[in-house]
Amino acid sequence: MAKETVAQTPQLSDKFGSAILIGRAKSDSQEWHDMRSVGIGGSHVGIICGFSRWDSPMSLWARKTRRIVEPVEQNEAMEWGNRLEPVVIDKFAENNPEYTVYRDTGTWKHQEREWQIANPDAIYQKPDGTYGVLEVKTARYEEDWQGDRYGEYQVPLSYMAQVQWYLQVFGLQEATIVALFSGSKYIEIPITADSFEQEANLARVELFRKHLLEDTQPDFDGANATLETIRKINPDIEDTEVELGELGVHYFNAVADADKANSHLNEMKSRVISAMGKAKRGLVYTEHMVSRQAGRGGNPPFLVNKRGK
Repeated sequence: MAKETVAQTPQLSDKFGSAILIGRAKSDSQEWHDMRSVGIGGSHVGIICGFSRWDSPMSLWARKTRRIVEPVEQNEAMEWGNRLEPVVIDKFAENNPEYTVYRDTGTWKHQEREWQIANPDAIYQKPDGTYGVLEVKTARYEEDWQGDRYGEYQVPLSYMAQVQWYLQVFGLQEATIVALFSGSKYIEIPITADSFEQEANLARVELFRKHLLEDTQPDFDGANATLETIRKINPDIEDTEVELGELGVHYFNAVADADKANSHLNEMKSRVISAMGKAKRGLVYTEHMVSRQAGRGGNPPFLVNKRGK
């Protein structure tokens, strides 16, 4: 049997490693979001570094500076992630009965950089006294995790940035990401602290914080989230004119380039789907690079590219 978790064992002290406890609010509660709002949390790092599919530095900046105020809402994926998190931690404890697993660890800040925030799902301790961060992920599509970096599975870049951020906050040297795919397949991926990656991400975050502190807008990028953010920041329409000049020329050149590129992409998608036939995975010189995924509601399959490629 695994050792009893934090309910039956002493909690971590209010100072642990290089981190100081801020509080133990329930995950995704308003209090939890309020504590995170004063700094940069692990989930922010992947956004700032450009690893997120759904967010961008611009969209995060707009929320942090309250150019955009959005209510704290929990979608279905977040709800089930929170519901399944204790179950996944139970599985990790059962698989590693010699570990002591501390849950509900709370919100922490780095002892020197008080804006550097960590909300680990759990902390574990090995029999030799070594501590590690435990991060839980629930995922719908296993394909997003397939790669060569960690054998059969590759941690998405945003999650890796998050875990390295936590390790840096606590000054720890190891972590484990546990993932549950479609509620049926469970994996454990060991992670080692990478000081180069940590410092590179920290430099990007510090530049982002400069935009926050000086109230200056980050650079534009090609993310959909950036476009949607700019649309939200500029909702009003007045009957006036603005000379666009060279910017307008670049815009229409981009429109023409996009039309041409989209036409070529559609052609290549058609060729790839035809070449794959009934196959699920497509290889590029033996490396899995693309998958066919079933469409919803009886719609035909579509292509999904490997993330980060």
